[in-house]
Amino acid sequence: LLSLFAAGFTWMLVQSRGSALRLAQEKAADLRRAEAETQRLALIARLTSNVAVIADAHWRIEWVNESFNRVFGYTFAEVRGRRPGEFLAGPESDAQMAKRIEDACDRGEPFQGEVLSYAKSGEKRWMHLEIQPLKDAGGQVTGFISIQADITERKRIQAEIARKEALFRLIFERAPVGISWMRNRQGETRIVNPTHERITSVPAAKAHDSENYFAVTPPEDGARQKALLDRLYRGEIKEFSLEKRYRHPDGQIVWAAMSTALFPDPVTGAPLEVTTLVDITALKHAQENTERKEQQLRFVFEALPIGISWRRVRPDGTHLRFINEAHLRICGLSREE
Repeated sequence: LLSLFAAGFTWMLVQSRGSALRLAQEKAADLRRAEAETQRLALIARLTSNVAVIADAHWRIEWVNESFNRVFGYTFAEVRGRRPGEFLAGPESDAQMAKRIEDACDRGEPFQGEVLSYAKSGEKRWMHLEIQPLKDAGGQVTGFISIQADITERKRIQAEIARKEALFRLIFERAPVGISWMRNRQGETRIVNPTHERITSVPAAKAHDSENYFAVTPPEDGARQKALLDRLYRGEIKEFSLEKRYRHPDGQIVWAAMSTALFPDPVTGAPLEVTTLVDITALKHAQENTERKEQQLRFVFEALPIGISWRRVRPDGTHLRFINEAHLRICGLSREE
């Protein structure tokens, strides 16, 4: 019995030793894999252009990558043990954004957002921030890792685009000339400014349908405009101009000098129809008054029983002469003579 017990105990020890060796080998292999993975992750974190920060549960910095120094100008020795908000925040940083970050971290939740930070030199740096909490097996937060992408240049471009758009909109909205921008002849997309609305009496909400403009245009003016549009879209002409009328709901007639041309869309290449309108109603009224007065004066000039001859010598030596019928009759001369 003792021999059997000793043999069984020896067999158990051999099996246990084998299991322990296999387990040790597996653990060693896992450790080597973990070390290799850690080295790869460390290499990625070191070489990536994004800023990487690891902090403890109280947001005291434990590690930063090389991009942190490149973007913000601080070395690891200068920031180790410090909280990022102590030295990265500046006078224009958003306090509400900082509060949102703090609340998310207190709840142990991830966070994403855009923050304005300041480099060591005082230069502003816009960063897209992503924070992930690090938790232990029990779910307790043990630290945080943040990845930040430098979006300063993107923000600058966005601000420049917004500035130019605001300037364009100011000019477009305040221009004393009516402007219409249409993507194609069907008017699927049309943008008009307030002056265009005032001249045509067609509100911007109805600008998408070109027939709304022809409905307030006298038929003869509309026919001329459509004929010119046909030639424009066939490529026979590059642009056209004409004088036309718009009949307002109150019966008022507004005269406009219209100019229309096609331009290629810089993105799609599709034709863009751009039209400008200048209100020439006052000019037309002045012309009508001038013509009416000229007709009246001509009537008086011709009807007078007194012969009148009016002559002016031009700078080139030629003569300009007006003679009424009474003058010809008294002199017995023809107009040609």
